[in-house]
Amino acid sequence: MIGTVINDRYRIDSDVGSGGMADVYRAYDLQENRSVALKLIKKEYCEDPKHMRRFEREARAAMTLDCPNIVRAFDFGEYEGRNFIVLEFVEGMTLKQYLEIHGKLSPRAAVHIAGRVLTALECAHEGNYVHRDVKPQNVLISVDRTIKLTDFGIAKDTGAATQTFDGKNVVGSVQYISPEQASGKDVSAQSDLYSVGIMLYEMLIGEPPFDGDNSVQIAVKHINERLTPPMELDPSISPALSDVVVKATAKNLNVRYKTAGEMKADLQRALREPEERFAYVDPEEVMVRSQPAEQQGETESGARLWHFLLPASLMVALVIGMFVFWYSTMFKDSKNAEMSKVPNLIERTLTEAEELLNNRDFVIRLAGTVSDPDYPEGTVCRQSPESGTSYKKGSTVDVWLSSGASTVAMQYLIGMSLDEATAMLDELGIGIDSITYDASSTESDGTVTWQSIPEGTEVVPGEETVSLEVAGYQGASLVPMPDLAKVATLGGIDQILDVYGVVNRRFLKGETMKGSSNATGLVESQSPSAGLPFLPSETTVEIYLYEDLFQAAGAEVEFEMLVDRDGTSVEVVLESEYGEFVLYQTVLDRSENAASVHFRAGFLQAGEYTLVVYSDRSETMRFTAVFTA
Repeated sequence: MIGTVINDRYRIDSDVGSGGMADVYRAYDLQENRSVALKLIKKEYCEDPKHMRRFEREARAAMTLDCPNIVRAFDFGEYEGRNFIVLEFVEGMTLKQYLEIHGKLSPRAAVHIAGRVLTALECAHEGNYVHRDVKPQNVLISVDRTIKLTDFGIAKDTGAATQTFDGKNVVGSVQYISPEQASGKDVSAQSDLYSVGIMLYEMLIGEPPFDGDNSVQIAVKHINERLTPPMELDPSISPALSDVVVKATAKNLNVRYKTAGEMKADLQRALREPEERFAYVDPEEVMVRSQPAEQQGETESGARLWHFLLPASLMVALVIGMFVFWYSTMFKDSKNAEMSKVPNLIERTLTEAEELLNNRDFVIRLAGTVSDPDYPEGTVCRQSPESGTSYKKGSTVDVWLSSGASTVAMQYLIGMSLDEATAMLDELGIGIDSITYDASSTESDGTVTWQSIPEGTEVVPGEETVSLEVAGYQGASLVPMPDLAKVATLGGIDQILDVYGVVNRRFLKGETMKGSSNATGLVESQSPSAGLPFLPSETTVEIYLYEDLFQAAGAEVEFEMLVDRDGTSVEVVLESEYGEFVLYQTVLDRSENAASVHFRAGFLQAGEYTLVVYSDRSETMRFTAVFTA
């Protein structure tokens, strides 16, 4: 297949892998000029209606759901009798591969990943899809550490009832399957949350909680065995986080989390309040309780009564069914005559769309234009109602035309420092695809010596990326700095920096008030700026928080220190679980006697903290201070 061009558009460049139902290739979209993942159903399943439905379901779900943590689908088609799906290509690895390399994860990293999966599920559940196969193999971690959920092949609409386990066949991976899936009952959003709980357990402990010689044994354990709280296996796991795992994996649906948002909120709270037991569930309530003997007797009596009532009920149902059939037959034709299905107008010109609608007895209305690089200028990029909707004839269908994509001219980057070049690209809205280093270059280290897109070339911001070559050598892997501007909690900032591998981080007081802006997060500014390439293991990240955040609690700080030269820099920092908070900075001149320092320190919350004094960046002393509200 390598080199084959599918439907004159998708060139197969390399194999990615093969699953149970389809082969996956890395391909190049010749029309959109981007790499994509092309999933092609295997030949042996082309005539199997069950597998074809599953394949179509995956495409429909992925194309319907719009969430940054769900792998997008761009296209669905057929090539030589085999269906294919074109998906967003995610450069990276699966969570399963990541765990095999790193082993168990830190609580913060595990919560970060689980939180992003829950965001994806929140979107899916709101779109009436239950994934039914949440597992590390279906969670992708991109090179920029974005978490994405994929493979909606066995997802179901929440209005459908589906048996998921009949003793031999399992829909969903048995290591992560919910008790209701394992026992053949209907699934719901709570089934996905159980799977997230099992996956979170594996990230924290290093292996799934239940194992066995075969699928049936493992499935039975999911139904009958109580999960051991993670804190009992690893004391470093906080009680709050352990409780969240236990609640998420409760057999009893009345105890288990109801929504992805509810579980995500508790995960964030567990990082803020690690010793609190707000998610604690009584072990007796976790399991589904057996039916009392008296109730079982009543049930058996009811069953005997049912044997007498069943024939009569069937007769009544038959009569009602015949009446409904007659009624619907009489009025069906008249009702259908008033309705028609809305055609697909996407990528049609306005004239073509109007002609299609007129043929179905609809009226077209141009609702506006939208800048959309995915559709050619002047073609329909959005319609309401959607195609396939049954709609009353004579009704108006709204369409929006694409105004195409605005372009910018690529600038000349050669001779700039890497920081200057990345700042320029950030202003233009152009990302960096890759950076290579030339140790033999005669230019100064860090100078851009080559760019893949020549100066003056028109490019689409947000769609195209440029590769750079830089003089010098790469000491470690460069990654783009994450954007912390809208992160709402310190725990969230800490999680992101942990995932990126940032070792050194400092929080400082900014110059503006959060209350005077429309800020949604805590961060006024950051260094390095969002999107700039940096070395996480070597760079000290500085985060400036809004000034008024430091007014929640205060303490009088006073100490004396020796100063043996003029211009000595003095810095007082507060140590916390999230990093260093710089509370005070000054410059002192040499003094015969000990210099006295006194100031009112503000912080984000009350409590007793360790303060460290640095003189010319060397630690001089440390002591505790109590901050009160």
